[in-house]
Amino acid sequence: MFGESSSGGRRRGGGPVRLGQALPRLQPPAHPGGFKPTDEASICPICKGAGWMRWDVPVGDPNFGRAFMCECLSKDVAVRNLAGLRLRSNLDALQHLTFDTFDATIPGVGDALTAAREFIADTRGWLVLYGGFGVGKTHLAAAIAHALVERGTPILFQVVPVLLTEMRAAFNPATDVALRDLVNSVMRVQVLILDDFGEEYDTPWVREQLFLLLNHRYNHRLPTVITTNRPLEAIDQRICSRMLDRSLSRTVAVRAADYRQRPLSARRPSRGRSPR
Repeated sequence: MFGESSSGGRRRGGGPVRLGQALPRLQPPAHPGGFKPTDEASICPICKGAGWMRWDVPVGDPNFGRAFMCECLSKDVAVRNLAGLRLRSNLDALQHLTFDTFDATIPGVGDALTAAREFIADTRGWLVLYGGFGVGKTHLAAAIAHALVERGTPILFQVVPVLLTEMRAAFNPATDVALRDLVNSVMRVQVLILDDFGEEYDTPWVREQLFLLLNHRYNHRLPTVITTNRPLEAIDQRICSRMLDRSLSRTVAVRAADYRQRPLSARRPSRGRSPR
């Protein structure tokens, strides 16, 4: 494939195969997502469209014969990986909720904003944001999610009532495969963000599923962000005790007024939509 014989990696004419000589004989491999250069101007001048190169080193060198990705292909892969992270994050409806659009001038949001930024800087443990409706908890949770995705961190943003609906739909008394796969994907994601937690504790089954999910993340010390409108003491005590564990979790009250009830003159339309 590289123009080498089986006797020492040299051409029959003698002398090692050089990078510039070997690459023209390579057939460009299929690029991720079926990408192919459309014209000569778009073909990489370094790898000639192959996407991969090999070290130009003598026989016996540890890197002899090893292929490595060209910068042109690595950039393409990085772009596609980021697109995949965005697709799997469940953030489509929350694209506008970022740190740039968050109104930090609202009284009562300062501690939560600081905690959110610190979670981005050191993504470990749990962050629990609690407070009334419309005070910016969802906005901050989504902003955390966007920042982590842009950094290349796998995250999953789940609105708890929606998650529970999906879990009920996946439940089948004859087989638990679909439900188990769904729960495992939420349990094991690198960073999980649960929004509106505690709004649908309607059955013992629901309480047990949520406990199993969070207990797994607690035992494995997996980074988790939780927002809730309920007082912490009103949450299942097994879960509440884990939220209040200071060795793992940071709880922050958001004491702002409901943004939707603020006078229009007090809002900042240039900062995006209302906090949630």
